[in-house]
Amino acid sequence: MKTDKYLGYSLAVMDRTEYFLAIITFLLASVVYVIGDGNTPTIIVLPVLVLLYGTPIYLLIAIMSDLSESSDQR
Repeated sequence: MKTDKYLGYSLAVMDRTEYFLAIITFLLASVVYVIGDGNTPTIIVLPVLVLLYGTPIYLLIAIMSDLSESSDQR
């Protein structure tokens, strides 16, 4: 487990916060996508779709990197 030398707290807590915020972002993007109808402008739909497809990929990569870092420390 890493410790920030300036603040002195564990960075593992921040990782869980990032996961939580990513899940909230995904859920909000899915709500916007479901509420939108066929007349929703493309300028709104494209970022929502990027969030819908990008957030799970980000979470998967972040979890895999955390697991590899924890296995390297053992």
